[in-house]
Amino acid sequence: MECEGATVADTLDRAVGGKAGWLAACAQPLYPGEQLPTTLGAPARDDTTLTALFAAARAAGWTGKRLLLAGCSAGATRYPVVAARTMDDTRWLGTERTAACFSDGVFDLAAQDDFTGVGAIDGGTSCAARHRRIAEAFTTAAPRPGHACTASPGGQCACDPARMTRLWPGSCGTGDCLTFESIATPAALAPGVSPSDFAVAHWKIVSEGSSFANTPERCTRDVVPEPPQVGLCSALARDPSHSCTLEAWPASPHCGAFGQNLPTICVDWFEAL
Repeated sequence: MECEGATVADTLDRAVGGKAGWLAACAQPLYPGEQLPTTLGAPARDDTTLTALFAAARAAGWTGKRLLLAGCSAGATRYPVVAARTMDDTRWLGTERTAACFSDGVFDLAAQDDFTGVGAIDGGTSCAARHRRIAEAFTTAAPRPGHACTASPGGQCACDPARMTRLWPGSCGTGDCLTFESIATPAALAPGVSPSDFAVAHWKIVSEGSSFANTPERCTRDVVPEPPQVGLCSALARDPSHSCTLEAWPASPHCGAFGQNLPTICVDWFEAL
């Protein structure tokens, strides 16, 4: 599980505490002193972090046979994006079974940008902060008040076709991190992405807060747009070599249901595969 927030240890304890044969671990691929990575398109982070984590897990007694990858928010976004675009994730499979259980991942940055920008116009403070974070991370110009996805001044919006993307050496393919990190649409996988890019065969995608999507609470509840999550799961489910189950918690705030119900949402599902 990817670490995010101070309650990760408690969440893991609730999920597998007392279960025979389980070893729980979490990791956050950050550079020293960094709050969050500016972009997910840095495979060296994941290579270094997960290689070290798996070595430590084996030293602690993990057999390497079964592996459940789990996470919410940034922890649900990183693996699908990096797996789809760069890494050979076959190195990180359990020898008998591997599955991924993720909630509220961001798989289409243009959709996220538009969703949070509309909230900013309506005065949603949470959405304004989220929108500013996307604009600052994926464009060269500082964001300005307002929101428009066509010819916005200074390229303030990530979804602006006239944006100037930052170049990150060794990351994001050609340097277009917005396109790199957008791996799914509401209807399909993004161009250049196919189910074969994901070595993990069994998936569960959880969405939260969809009932707040068309209300002012989309900001205070930190809602992530659901359609791209549905698009990713549907595309995987249509592939004979993969499976994907979609589970929705429409009345839950961001990561709320996932954090409180991880044992049933992910662990029981994994054991029943």
